[in-house]
Amino acid sequence: MAGGSDIVSCSSLGDRTSFEDYILKLRNFSGRQGSLGQLDLCRPEICNALWGPVNGDIAGPGVTASYIIGNSLSLFSIVALTAYWETSKYFHRSLLSHRTERQIGKCIEALHMCIVWLCISTQIASIVLLVKVDFGLDAAGMEFPSMEITWMVSTLMLLPLVHLSFLPSRVGYRGGGLASTGSFSSYASSEDDLISPKSEIFRLRALSFCWLLSGYPFLSRMLETFSPSKIGNGPGSAITTDEWAKIQQLCLDGVETIPRRSRTLFTAFGILSWIWVTIFTIAGLVRIYLTRQDRNEESKVLDEVTRSTSMSPATGIRSVTCANFIRFLLITVNPMLAAFSIWAIFRLQEYQADISEKTGGPSDAADWTFGQVMAILIYGPVCLELYNLGKIYYRTHWA
Repeated sequence: MAGGSDIVSCSSLGDRTSFEDYILKLRNFSGRQGSLGQLDLCRPEICNALWGPVNGDIAGPGVTASYIIGNSLSLFSIVALTAYWETSKYFHRSLLSHRTERQIGKCIEALHMCIVWLCISTQIASIVLLVKVDFGLDAAGMEFPSMEITWMVSTLMLLPLVHLSFLPSRVGYRGGGLASTGSFSSYASSEDDLISPKSEIFRLRALSFCWLLSGYPFLSRMLETFSPSKIGNGPGSAITTDEWAKIQQLCLDGVETIPRRSRTLFTAFGILSWIWVTIFTIAGLVRIYLTRQDRNEESKVLDEVTRSTSMSPATGIRSVTCANFIRFLLITVNPMLAAFSIWAIFRLQEYQADISEKTGGPSDAADWTFGQVMAILIYGPVCLELYNLGKIYYRTHWA
């Protein structure tokens, strides 16, 4: 009977709502209000409720691969177009046919749409997980690793959108544009070039919408990071430092821990990444607003905003200008932030998997379920457009 009672009690310890309620549940299980004893009887359930396995919805193998593919393709798009523009500038002519350039634009549009849908799905999944934790609905497994991965993923999927949102919809080389030092409107091929095309406006709006969705995960991170700790010896603490050390010893014994310095680095990069995206989102919103105003009154302001927020060769390149410096930052800072986030996600996944292995908890995040497969297949339209690009290029330049 005692054994059966222990089984039932251990099973109940696998569920967790809020951190404070769970600590109270552990105290009731131990039977002594002043300390936490006999917890080793339910080690798998306790460790899984606190640290849990990797969440497949936001950090499964297919989803993680999709994050890498999206960021890599967006970076490749910018590097390839920049190289093409510079090469065309050197030869003083477009090296590709107009039809090929137009198909490249379609490839970028397809990639943008795929990343937008993936980003929206990721943001919604992150919000649902964090709302459950913040409002005490279901916090099983949502301790440091899972929370950090959720926050990191929310920002990671915004980074490729920044790249693609500020690429021009017309990717072809415009004669003289790269070398011109006059105002943008003075050498635009037509008066419509001063106004962002509808596709560019849509991309900026999509970035703004995804950024708004990421606001809740960012707010959750800030509240969790800078609010008073629930662990300590103060009057408002849910558990003492010594008691928490016992639980950590129970679950993390033999596990390679993540030092506090690394955790601080994760937080710093997460906050910096969101602020970085925010700067360009606001710039995009300003650009949308100005394109709706009278060009004669706002042309000077619009010139500066367009120079500072566009990768287009028609905005002029001068190595001493602020605009050129900003474009350089877009190409260099974004990949660094994305690379660090991806590395952090892999490190946290390894940490969680090690805990599950040591404690005998469940570990099914590596399964290629329907969601994992769909996270990869979402890039199907991009593959189709690339196939069409290959056909057009062959018929135009080789056939």
